This record gives sequence, C-alpha cells and structure tokens, in this order.
Amino acid sequence: MTDDMIKTLAKNGGVIQICLLDVYIKDHIDYVKNLVGIDYVGIGSDFDGGGGVDGCADVSEFPNITAEMLKRGYTVNEIRKVWGGNFFRVFKQVEMLVNQQEQNLP
Repeated sequence: MTDDMIKTLAKNGGVIQICLLDVYIKDHIDYVKNLVGIDYVGIGSDFDGGGGVDGCADVSEFPNITAEMLKRGYTVNEIRKVWGGNFFRVFKQVEMLVNQQEQNLP
C-alpha cells in the first residue's frame, strides 16, 4: 500500500494486516507505526506456501516476533494491539453497524 492509502485507512479507523514475510514484517510494522500510529497495525499470517519469516515457520514460533518487538521498544499494550487488538476493534465496529442496520429493517 502507498503512504496515502495507509493514511486513508487510518483516517477511516481501519487496520493494515502486515503479511508474515521477511521483507514485510521486519520493518513494515515499524514503518506503519511511525506513519499513522500503532492503532492501525496488525499481523496477518500466511502459511499456505511461499514466503515466511526466518525464525517463524509456524504459529509455535510467533513468540519470536513478540520478542523482536520487545527488543525494538514496543510496549505490551502496543504488542496486544498488533496481535489482534486492532483487528477486534475494527470487527466490533462492523458488528455494531450491522446491528444498527438490522434494527432499521422493516
């Protein structure tokens, strides 16, 4: 995504799920955090072939990513947001909108 796209996503309260690929994950989380803030960053796994992250071959090695984030100075709260908190914030908003629309149906 371009910077403008990421800024628009953040302006609208969305979250970018950064794919677990070495070329993305190592610096893109930091980049997006610095561009728009931690509230718009998430991690999306992709273990269906191709790609991957050195030191994270499957979900059993996810703690390696958390350890790296801690080394980079991320707080526990920021890490919670990246590992699902931001996704669930957006999903709750979607559920609220669906419920509001259902209440307006005849």
